[in-house]
Amino acid sequence: MKNRDALSVSENLKGLIEAELLAMGKLSAHKISVDIDGHQATLSGIVKSYREKLLACETALSFAEIKSVIDDMEIQTTRSLSDNEIELQIRNTFNASADVTSETIKISGHHGKVILTGYVATYFERNAAEDLARGVVGVISVENLLIVNLHEKVADEELCNSIKAAIQRKRQLRDQKINVAVCDGVVELNGEVDELWHKELAASIVRRFDILHIDNDLIVR
Repeated sequence: MKNRDALSVSENLKGLIEAELLAMGKLSAHKISVDIDGHQATLSGIVKSYREKLLACETALSFAEIKSVIDDMEIQTTRSLSDNEIELQIRNTFNASADVTSETIKISGHHGKVILTGYVATYFERNAAEDLARGVVGVISVENLLIVNLHEKVADEELCNSIKAAIQRKRQLRDQKINVAVCDGVVELNGEVDELWHKELAASIVRRFDILHIDNDLIVR
């Protein structure tokens, strides 16, 4: 009877997560399948970009019953894009965005692996450029080498407190031993976490802030 109840709960949770993924306008029309094993969800199916993979994983983790996610999703485009085509799409995306100054950013790519170099005015612009590039079809990874020429700077202590608060607000990280230090826009994470995905989740939270770099020295127990 208990096994039957557990199976029923898993099937219900599977349906809720799949429905949430299907309803999200930021994900492609392809259906993402969900398998539940205890508190772990396995996502499989086809997405159009690396950013869609991250969004799908974050959506599954937003359910209180899910503690970890296995990503078996594949990035697939309708056809293979050349490096020049990918670079052009990223350039057009930058030109259409009010968050980045396209003229100061150089884009280079090789088989879907993109490198951004040049200068931007703020850490926000640096992160925005990377996020926009990740969302372009055909992009597999982004190496962000943009240099920030700061006009405004958030005090290290204030930034550190904001990052700590954001990590604490994340239910899955409240019981983890995560220390945060900030110096000149560089964020250092150290301490101990239970799972590798805890380490990755903490880093993804830090990237939402106006920062230059993350040194993720968290140790998985």
